[in-house]
Amino acid sequence: MEAGACKDFPRVNVLYAYNYDRLGDSLQARSYIQKYFATASADEFQATDYAFAGTVFSKFPENTDSAIMYFQIALQQDTVKEEQADILKKAAAVAANSGNYNAQLKLLQLAEKVKGGKLSETEYFNLSKAAVDAATKDTASVFDSLKYMQGDSVILAYINAYPDKPQGYSFRTRFAKLTDRDSTRGLAINPIQSQNDFLAKDTAASSKKTMFTNYYYLLIYYAQYAKDLPKEQEYQRAIDITEKMKTIFTDPNSEEYKFADNTGKQLKGSLEKYQKSKTGGGTGGTGKSQK
Repeated sequence: MEAGACKDFPRVNVLYAYNYDRLGDSLQARSYIQKYFATASADEFQATDYAFAGTVFSKFPENTDSAIMYFQIALQQDTVKEEQADILKKAAAVAANSGNYNAQLKLLQLAEKVKGGKLSETEYFNLSKAAVDAATKDTASVFDSLKYMQGDSVILAYINAYPDKPQGYSFRTRFAKLTDRDSTRGLAINPIQSQNDFLAKDTAASSKKTMFTNYYYLLIYYAQYAKDLPKEQEYQRAIDITEKMKTIFTDPNSEEYKFADNTGKQLKGSLEKYQKSKTGGGTGGTGKSQK
């Protein structure tokens, strides 16, 4: 074709791009689709060309933004709702592979808006799981607040859309714990409280165990890591948590009850000692009488 009458036909480059893509040669496919856009006139471009370009570029992590751009242009040019939704879902997959879950959520929500209705629970589940999986694999030593806010917003959207489903609460707690690896930021406090409020309606043994584990996390946080409260309040919150732990496992002979009860007594003793030290009534005070 190149040697004959079609030598100047721009869509020959599209044919090359499609065939190289089928052969698994993404580099050549990308090269030829770029050549097509560079040599053909804009009025020849079709929505399917942009969608295909988005698919090709999505195979290269460094080209994620370009891939999404091509998908967006395809969306603008394609007026068939089913095809628009398909394009958006492909773009959402690209965003997910790049770790941009917030963009993924917005694209999927737009896809549902095009079709009518809301995201399915499965789609929200997959979004949330992707955020948790990314946090699990993340070994960065520096806390990334943007990544946290994006991941948390995705999972929170799942909870708001399906408040009667347990998975969203579980994902949010896990995500917060994974993101706040040393527990010093207290990111898991609100997610844990929300999850425990949800689980409190369930009498299953597994739910009780999860609630107890969550309270243990809060107990450690207030006893060791909380720095934004006066010391007495930190002690008191930790003590209050041990009381909540005892309401989950009410049998005084159970290991869980014994642990909570003993820990609460130790914390009360530490609180009393601290209060005495502040008033000069303990060994840690100034020894001066208070008048």
